[in-house]
Amino acid sequence: MPPHRKQLDTRDRESRVFTPPINIANAVVIKNDDVFFLAEHGGAVPMSNEDGFGLYYQDCRYLRGYEIQMAGTRPNVLASNSDQGSMAWFELTNVKLDFKSGRIIPAQMFGISLERLVDSESVAVHDTLIVTKYDAETQELRLSFWMQAGFEDVF
Repeated sequence: MPPHRKQLDTRDRESRVFTPPINIANAVVIKNDDVFFLAEHGGAVPMSNEDGFGLYYQDCRYLRGYEIQMAGTRPNVLASNSDQGSMAWFELTNVKLDFKSGRIIPAQMFGISLERLVDSESVAVHDTLIVTKYDAETQELRLSFWMQAGFEDVF
């Protein structure tokens, strides 16, 4: 190898991998009159996003970040659908979880069904979450919700 070229180790290469910008072209969109919600396929609105995801009402973005985490990790997306217009559903599952205590929870041990409904009458978003565990062993797992308000005029 020429002396002016430094060989990158795996960590250096991984940090230089191109990740495309997030955009709303493939967003899951639900709408009821002048309330609408744009989310990623897992139902999340990336924190501090500048890409247009969020909850809107009368030309203002009220929610600019919304994420669900299981034990500090974002769940994997299995499926999503918004064919009903004002309602969407999302099917998620856990990634493999390695805890400092040595406890391991295999991937796909938990399922999360998320149903989201936007309601223009009460100007609200209603999320119904059902968590299912697929084994008989007792598990304790932290489920976190992160939200970020925006109150941003779209003009």
